[in-house]
Amino acid sequence: MMPSNAQNIPSIVAQAAADVLGLEFGLVRRYDPDGDRLIPAGASDAVHEKMVARPVYDSDEGMPGKAFQRGEPVEYEGDEPQLPDGDPAARIVPLGDHGTLTVGTADRQRLTETDRLLISLLATSATAAFDRAARIEQLETYRAIHENVKERIYVLDKHGRIRMTTDSLTDEVGYSSDEVIGRPVTDFLPDDAVETGQQLLEALENDHPDASRTLETRLLTRDGGEIPVEIEISLLPDDGDYAESVGVVRNLTALEAERARFQSLFDRSPDAIVDTLFTEEGPVVREVNHAFEETFGVEGDRIRGEVVDDHIVPDGVDDEVTGFGPDMDEQLTDAIEVQRSTADGIGTFLFRGVTYKRTAEGARAFGVYTDITDRKADERFIKMLNRVLRHNLRNAVNIVVGNLRLLESSVDGDTETYAERALSGAERISELPEQVKHIERAYQTDATAFETADLAQLVEPAVDRARRKNPDACVTADVPDVRVRGDALLETALDELLENAVTHAGAEPTVTVSTHVADDTVTLRVSDDGPGIPQLERDVITGYTDITQLTHSRGLGLWVAYYTVTSLGGSFSFDDPATVVLELPREE
Repeated sequence: MMPSNAQNIPSIVAQAAADVLGLEFGLVRRYDPDGDRLIPAGASDAVHEKMVARPVYDSDEGMPGKAFQRGEPVEYEGDEPQLPDGDPAARIVPLGDHGTLTVGTADRQRLTETDRLLISLLATSATAAFDRAARIEQLETYRAIHENVKERIYVLDKHGRIRMTTDSLTDEVGYSSDEVIGRPVTDFLPDDAVETGQQLLEALENDHPDASRTLETRLLTRDGGEIPVEIEISLLPDDGDYAESVGVVRNLTALEAERARFQSLFDRSPDAIVDTLFTEEGPVVREVNHAFEETFGVEGDRIRGEVVDDHIVPDGVDDEVTGFGPDMDEQLTDAIEVQRSTADGIGTFLFRGVTYKRTAEGARAFGVYTDITDRKADERFIKMLNRVLRHNLRNAVNIVVGNLRLLESSVDGDTETYAERALSGAERISELPEQVKHIERAYQTDATAFETADLAQLVEPAVDRARRKNPDACVTADVPDVRVRGDALLETALDELLENAVTHAGAEPTVTVSTHVADDTVTLRVSDDGPGIPQLERDVITGYTDITQLTHSRGLGLWVAYYTVTSLGGSFSFDDPATVVLELPREE
């Protein structure tokens, strides 16, 4: 009974069979619950010297398995060929849940009824030793937890008195463990917290004994101070009942400071924010900020506890686009555009939601509404102007171009020259609506919406068109077969770059298209031998200089290329005044 370590017990018990009982063969098998096996763990000297290595049995295999499963002794019946020669006898006795004890002898006459009783007594002592060692091990574990665990934990008995606590918790309130053991929990918690805690325990015992509940309160310290804490309360079973409880205490001092900072942000945010609790009825208002009250014309005190959508979602709006949902991820959701009833009528908002905590009552979430009503009106106004301008400009320019061509064919001399210049300018103006259309499409299209294409199949047709349109220009391209994200819009951008190069590079320009392929990107360079693009214009395109009446691009061709490449997830830059660089994502 002396060893506190269960590992030492099997050898002591097996050797006792030989030294005390005079039966030379003693063997203890320990039960392995993970493998459901009986494994040799300790043997007498004779077993090591005279017998082959003892086998491992399944828990229901052989005589050891039979004794273990039945829970009663089993006698050797001559069907174990691995026992020594002679007239052997053996008795196998279970050791509770710990395994079995086998005691045997090569001379059957030596195993008497008295020996059988003594073997059972030895087995009983061994079982008690195993039980004691397990209790010691458990107590050592408890002691280690008590002394070293960083969590602040207490255990209350059925009368609400402290039965155990960790040093980290007693240090927090300024006491030693000995000073708090046996004292009522009311000495360390406010009355309302004790009352609420008792209600939570009763609810757990009646409905959810295996669950836990959380209580936020103040911990009373020895010097009269208060510490903000969160206590997670659960039940401890005691002979089938739940008379005791355990609490895990978390210090919320740092959290309260964070809450104060967040509250300041919450209150001062220009966006309307609502804090909600998801219920079966919908997202119920817990709190709203001042911007929410101002924007939607509601008072927080009046709508607190009510479903938020009932107050701000206009009639006829589908519930699916209200934004809130109990399965929102614990991160900001992608913004969605929603219509809401405001103090000034129906408004348009970008809604983002995030679940920040899940409780027994339900998930808690923030809803953030960014008012884009004016922006949407501006977008509609600009779209209207854009469409009308393109339509009217196209029609007017078509009339001008048609009449200039008639005029050109019917005049000569200086008048013909003037007509040719006017016609050239009108034709350039006629291209503007189409260029604006390309820019609009590139600006409004997400990169993932573009299909992939072979870059050479986009570049080569653009080069051929540039050659046909400008026979005096030398246009060359060296583009390998590599796939990029892009479609006809990228081909149009290349048309614009080549046209820009041959138009401004001189009478007989040389234009080259070259490519560099990396693991993830493809870099396309369009270069010419002309004077290049002025620095001021390059700064406007790349964003180094704002667009003003004095600083702007001479045309829209470079803008078509810029917006196309950036919409594809690439970048637009200049190597030098005469070289435009397009870096495109490479696709498999």
